[in-house]
Amino acid sequence: MATGLVSVVVPVHNAAPFLQAALDSVLAQTHRPLELCVWDDCSTDSSAAIVEAFREQLEAHAVTLKMGASVKDDTVPRSRGAGYARNHAVALSSGEYLCFLDADDVMDRTRVAKQLAHMMELQETRDRVLLGSRFHREPAEATPRYASWCNTMTDVQLRDQRFRECTIIQPTWFCTRAMFDHVGGYDETGVGTPEDLLFFYALFERGCQVARHPADLVMYRHVANALSSLVNKETIWAIRMRAIQAQLLDALPAFGIWSAGRDGKKFYRSLSLANQAKVTTFYDVDERKIAGGIYWDERARRKVPIVHFRAAQPPFVLCVKLDLHAGFEDNVASLGLQEGTDYWHFC
Repeated sequence: MATGLVSVVVPVHNAAPFLQAALDSVLAQTHRPLELCVWDDCSTDSSAAIVEAFREQLEAHAVTLKMGASVKDDTVPRSRGAGYARNHAVALSSGEYLCFLDADDVMDRTRVAKQLAHMMELQETRDRVLLGSRFHREPAEATPRYASWCNTMTDVQLRDQRFRECTIIQPTWFCTRAMFDHVGGYDETGVGTPEDLLFFYALFERGCQVARHPADLVMYRHVANALSSLVNKETIWAIRMRAIQAQLLDALPAFGIWSAGRDGKKFYRSLSLANQAKVTTFYDVDERKIAGGIYWDERARRKVPIVHFRAAQPPFVLCVKLDLHAGFEDNVASLGLQEGTDYWHFC
């Protein structure tokens, strides 16, 4: 059995309706030693009182509770954001390992034990790995395409499909303190910032990798009007564009784009001027677009040819959404190319 102090890190902001279930799942963990580190980020409901009322029960079951709170504004309590709250909860902690949990989610009772054992198997590489797990949604019908994608990727795809989104969801994250410190913690810009996505890309930039425990270890709750819903889609697009250019395209001498439609053209226009100049071809299946022959770049005064996907030459970026376009995955597979070497998914 793996040993070692694990710190469960929980940021809290107005989570009263769901918080007790999250706390119960911490108490139920089979692993000890364990501590719970909570940061209350200016809650205006009973969240802080719920946590404090649970202290005696936690400590009676050998779970140490550490709790801190953001300083409230003199007039209106203002959330500093999940990144700020997580960083401060981590600062309270003492464990060699960090287990992240959102206040509205629930862990399987074996989660900590199983992820810790998985980390032990990684041996000397564990200080450079962010470990996730499979999960299920509550309600079950929430974001079915995203949940299916996250839960069915291969270990290699967890890395190769990272430019689409976080390939392991934050409420399943488990890592060593050394890894967290190496990445540098969360961005603290505040509400409206996807701090998980920024951390996710930063870990790759710092030479780390991701892995996933094969078991379903977290109930990931869909909550209307959650803070994550305040993140603008264009903000996420811009972050993903920066990542794929810094981590991939800047080093390529030339590449193509699969899709001469809306997403492919948006991708092209979002590239730096230097990377736009590297685009050799648009690939598509639409005979009308192919018949048109070219994409005209007005700014650069250059023509980019549009050809049938069967003529695709690697490397290229796929700007077509998975599981939405009949035959798309089969078309990609028919080329006999290697994902992560010859092509990368973006949409």
